[in-house]
Amino acid sequence: MRGEHRYIVPVALRATVIHLAHETQGVVRTKQRLRDLYWWPQMDKMVQSVISSCTTCQMNDKSAKTAPAALQPIELPNRPWEKVALDIVVSQPLHESITGLISGTVVKFVLINTVMTWTAAQKYCREYHSDLASVRNMTENQKIQQLVPARDQVWIGLYRDAWKWSDGRNFSLSYWNSIEPNNAQHGENCVSAAFNYAGKWEDWTCDLKRSINVLFS
Repeated sequence: MRGEHRYIVPVALRATVIHLAHETQGVVRTKQRLRDLYWWPQMDKMVQSVISSCTTCQMNDKSAKTAPAALQPIELPNRPWEKVALDIVVSQPLHESITGLISGTVVKFVLINTVMTWTAAQKYCREYHSDLASVRNMTENQKIQQLVPARDQVWIGLYRDAWKWSDGRNFSLSYWNSIEPNNAQHGENCVSAAFNYAGKWEDWTCDLKRSINVLFS
């Protein structure tokens, strides 16, 4: 005993006593609990050292500075998902060429400010485990209109093979501009959305390369 109330703890038991007193308490509360019952030389210093190496404390330390981990690609599924979940750990910076992003309950559209042909755009999207945008209904078409600046044109995933979408979906929604598709230059097998005409669709040659953005979903 030391004084009237405190026990002197042997060296071999000190770490165990600290762990028992610590539980979910922080450094200050642990020291207070120990001081009420125990004493040994440099007790406060040892408490600080033991708790600073506590794995649980480090994981729950809100002041800890951690670098965001890079996103890793995953393999594409071979059948439809039954359930999808996503945990947002930290905010991720947009790629320098991404100029806009809009999400719905089942689809996300991303606008890429990149000049390329339709074929190159399709390849670009697939390298990032995505594809050129398929527009399945007017709600999705309206979301795209919110994303793309007026007077711009963007490649979408529709192409002339009995008219199919780039990701293999069947073509059902029609939002053609007047007199389109007209195949005016022959070989106009790819489709862009013309936002100088409210996002209406126009057929163009797939090798066309100008200031046309890429939209993928």
